[in-house]
Amino acid sequence: DNNTNGTELRIVDCRSRMAALGNKLAHGAGVESRDHGYETCHVEHQDMPNIHAVSASFAQLTELCSSGTHRAAAASKPSWLKDLESTGWFEQLGYLLAAAERLVVAMGVDRISCLVHCSDGWDRTTQLVSLAALLLDPYYRTIAGFSVLVEREWVRMGHQFSERSGHRIYSSHVGVGSAVTEQKDVSPIFVQWLDAVWQVMRQFPTAFEFNEDLLVLLGSEVYSCRFRTFAFD
Repeated sequence: DNNTNGTELRIVDCRSRMAALGNKLAHGAGVESRDHGYETCHVEHQDMPNIHAVSASFAQLTELCSSGTHRAAAASKPSWLKDLESTGWFEQLGYLLAAAERLVVAMGVDRISCLVHCSDGWDRTTQLVSLAALLLDPYYRTIAGFSVLVEREWVRMGHQFSERSGHRIYSSHVGVGSAVTEQKDVSPIFVQWLDAVWQVMRQFPTAFEFNEDLLVLLGSEVYSCRFRTFAFD
């Protein structure tokens, strides 16, 4: 039990307040009400983007960096860094890193128990919880520990690797109609988390037993379909 701070439970909602209220209006649920036993709880909204915003940002980032001349453009075109910023990718990483820091302080410093959730629990929730665990416990910064972290928080907790990676879209048994319907749920949530880990690694390289090669390997294998680990939801 981490809670040495009385009866307080901090509810960390990965969504913005407006998104949470919108979910409540649309589905009649999605937020904790003080009228239903949450009187002593404090809710914090983290403003993390949803899968559609992440997907749109990644598409812009990919388009900007896919050109064979993008390195030359970065050095010679003054607006290139502005174009990079306009993708929103680094702003999204900032929200994730800041939310993880707040969660680490709440649990590791203030000793407050925290409940983390988003809309469904397998995207932003997984990003935030696994990044906070990496920051809190040096075991997860070893090769063996990092493997345990990915399997426990991503694979076993039900991140939808197949749907987010688009595997179902390109499966031979999926018809065109289904493919069009499911395209909207494709989003590089796991890759964004790997990028966040890399950002931490760049700041504290000696705190990790591994380097970016492991992150690149995992990011590649999510889309390779070589292993069942990342093949399903």
